[in-house]
Amino acid sequence: MDEPVDVNAVFDDVKDFLADEAFLVFLQKLLDKKERKKLISEAIESAGLSKSKATLLAVPVDWIFIQCVNRAVKTGGGAVQSRLLKFYDSLLRTPACARLATFLSKQLFVELHTKYRTQTTINALLSANTLTLSLRDEDKRWVDVLEKLNLLTLQLQGLEARCTLRSQNLSAPEIDKPSTLLMPDSRFIKQLVGRDREQTELQGFAMSEAPFLYGVISGEGGSGKTRLALSLCDAMQEEGWTSGFLTSDDLEALVSHPCFDLWTPPPNTLIVIDYAQSKSGKGGALTKLLQRLLILAEEESLHAVRLLLLEREAERESGWLFDLYINLEAPQRVAAQSLFYHHWQLDSDTEQSPEEKSIFTQALLQGTLNAYSELQHVSPRALPAWEESEWLQLAEQTGLRPLCLIIAGLQYAETGDERTLLSANLKTLLLYVVEKERRHIELCAADSIISSQHLSLAVAFLTLIGSQSEESDDCRQAVHHCAQAIGCDAVSLKEGLRKVCSRVVEDEYGDRTHRLIPVGPDLIAGPFIFQILGIDASQRRKILSAAVERNP
Repeated sequence: MDEPVDVNAVFDDVKDFLADEAFLVFLQKLLDKKERKKLISEAIESAGLSKSKATLLAVPVDWIFIQCVNRAVKTGGGAVQSRLLKFYDSLLRTPACARLATFLSKQLFVELHTKYRTQTTINALLSANTLTLSLRDEDKRWVDVLEKLNLLTLQLQGLEARCTLRSQNLSAPEIDKPSTLLMPDSRFIKQLVGRDREQTELQGFAMSEAPFLYGVISGEGGSGKTRLALSLCDAMQEEGWTSGFLTSDDLEALVSHPCFDLWTPPPNTLIVIDYAQSKSGKGGALTKLLQRLLILAEEESLHAVRLLLLEREAERESGWLFDLYINLEAPQRVAAQSLFYHHWQLDSDTEQSPEEKSIFTQALLQGTLNAYSELQHVSPRALPAWEESEWLQLAEQTGLRPLCLIIAGLQYAETGDERTLLSANLKTLLLYVVEKERRHIELCAADSIISSQHLSLAVAFLTLIGSQSEESDDCRQAVHHCAQAIGCDAVSLKEGLRKVCSRVVEDEYGDRTHRLIPVGPDLIAGPFIFQILGIDASQRRKILSAAVERNP
C-alpha cells in the first residue's frame, strides 16, 4: 500500500510543472470535461509524481487544481505569472473563459489583477455583460460560481466594477408589425429628428469636467425619452464610454450585493434608468444607487460618471424626484441638489413658435416616409403640399409626440390619404396600430396549429410580463404557464409566438441573441392588451392571473 501523500510535497512537485510551457497546453485541454480526469493524471505523472499521487490528485480535481494554481502564482515567481497572463490574453477574449472560470478561484483572478492591473484581467473580471449574452444557458453556470463576474470586484477594496448596462439594436423591423418599427431599440428612423437642442445639451452633460452629475428626462408616453437616451448612449460609446440602460433586475442585483458599499464604477460611465419613479422610494434601488454615487463623489472617487433618469413626470419640489432627495441620508442631500445637472422636459413646448412646430412635424413625417421607403425598396412618398395652418393642426392633434407623428407617417406612407392624415389624433392612430398588430397575429396563426385567439392571448400575456430570451428556462416556464391558463399545447404556442414576436437582439459588442419581444412601446401596449383581453372575460381573468403569478 502506498504511503500517505504529503500534500505540501505535492504542491512543490506540481509547482515546477506549472512553470513549464506544458502547463498552458494542459490548462487548455482541461476545458474538455470528458478528458479532464485522464489529462490531469497524465499531466501530473509527466511532472515526475508517482502514479498513486497522480491518481489521488485526479480525483478531487477541481479543489486540488485550484490550490496548485494559486500556490504557483504565489511562489512560482514572475515566470509562472507571465505565462498565466499570456495564456489569459489568448483565452479570455472568447466565451471559452466561462468554462475556465469554474476551475479557477476568485483568489487567482484577484492575485493577477492586484499585481498587474492589466486590461486583460480587468476585462476578465468585468466582462459579464459581454459573455452572458453570447453563452448558451447551460454554459452560464460560471456566473453563479463567481457570483457574477461584473460584481466580483465588489469584494475587493479599491477595485472598479461596471454595471451590466444594455444598449441594444433590434433586427430589421417588419412593415406588417408596427410595434417592431416603433420600439426605440429598432432605430427605425436612424437619425434622431427634431431634438438637436436636447442632444447638444445632453452631450454637454456627459462631457462636463465634473466627476459626477445626474439629470432627468421626462415626457408623456411617446414623447421620445428612450430614443433620446439611446442616442446619447450611442454617441458616448463612440467616445469610448461604457453606456446603456440598467434594467430593474440588474439594478436590484447591484444594490443588493453584500459588498455594494465597496463598489465604484469605472471612469467614463453613463447609466440610464427608465421608470425611475418605481425605484425611487425609501429603500428603493435607485435611492441606494444615488446614495452610493454621492458618497463616492464626496470622496472624490468618481471620474466622469453620469446618471440619467427617465420618467413620465418629474418635479424637483414634489413627487418622486423630491422624495428621492428626502430619502437620501442627510449628508448627501445637499450634494444631491448641487450635482443635479438639468431636467429635460419633452412634452409639447408651448414656447415653440408656430413655425418651429410646423418644421418639427414635417421633419418627423419626412423621416418616417424615408425610412418606410428604405424597408419597402420604393421611392418615398412626397409630403402633402399643405399650408402651415394644416401642419399646425396635425401638430396639435398629435400633441407633437414623435411616436404619434411616426404612426401618422406610416399610415400615410401606406395609404397616401391626406384627409386621413389631417384628421389623425391619438385615438385613431392607436386604433390603427392595434388593428395592424391583430392582423399580423392572424396571418401568423393561419400558418400555425395554434388558433388566432390563443395566439393573441399569448401575445397579450407576453406583453404583460416582458420580453424573454427564446432559449431560457424563464421563457419555457412562461410559455408553459400561459398554455395552461388558456388551454392549449405549449410547444405549438411557442412556435406561434416565434412567428409573431421573435427578434434578433444585437448588443454593442456584436453578440446576437433571439428574444420574444412583446407589443410596444407602452403607449401601444396598453390599448393592445385592453382590446385583446376585452373579448372574453373568463380568458381575461386567466391571463391576468397567470401574468401576476409570473411577475408578482
